[in-house]
Amino acid sequence: MGFFTEVGVLSCKLLWEGSKLVVIYTPKVIVTIAQTKRELVDAIQEEIDEYEKEKKEELLEQKIKKLKRAKIKRVKIQKRKENLINLYSILDKK
Repeated sequence: MGFFTEVGVLSCKLLWEGSKLVVIYTPKVIVTIAQTKRELVDAIQEEIDEYEKEKKEELLEQKIKKLKRAKIKRVKIQKRKENLINLYSILDKK
C-alpha cells in the first residue's frame, strides 16, 4: 500500500509542478506565437503587395505600348493624307 501511495503522491507533485510551468509559460508562448503569426502575415502581405504592384506596372507598360502604336498609326495616316493632298494639288496644277 505504501508503494501505491508514494506513486500517487509523486504523480500529484509532478502534475502540480507541470501545471505551474504551464501557467508560468503560457503567456510567453502565446505572445511568441502571436509575434510569429504577425511576422508571417506581414511577410505574406508584402508578397501580395509586390505582386499587385508588378501587375499594375505590367498593365501600365501594355497601355503605354498600345498608345505608342496608336500614335504611330495616326502619324502614318496623317502623313499619307498629306501626301495625297500634295499629290492632288500637283495633279490639279497640271
